[in-house]
Amino acid sequence: MLLCISFLPEQPRLPTARRWLTMDFKRVKDYLAWLYFQYQIISCCSVMEPWEKSMFNTILFSVLAMVVYTAYVFIPIHIRLAWEFFSKFSGSHNPVSS
Repeated sequence: MLLCISFLPEQPRLPTARRWLTMDFKRVKDYLAWLYFQYQIISCCSVMEPWEKSMFNTILFSVLAMVVYTAYVFIPIHIRLAWEFFSKFSGSHNPVSS
């Protein structure tokens, strides 16, 4: 006969929905940690000195912010111009109101 004696106190069981929520946060946290690790490996930040790492990250995120801002400002204008250009071919030239 085998006796199973546990010296650890039993953990209270969380309700099912809360358990899934906790697991989801753990998965998200693990996924973000994995993404950060991938970023460090791909960009070789893991072998840089702290001042090099901060300069690299500053330049990278500044360029990324400028690209996102430029896309936000100029893509709608180009879409409107393309819409007006191609609407001439279909015969109905109704410019998009500004």
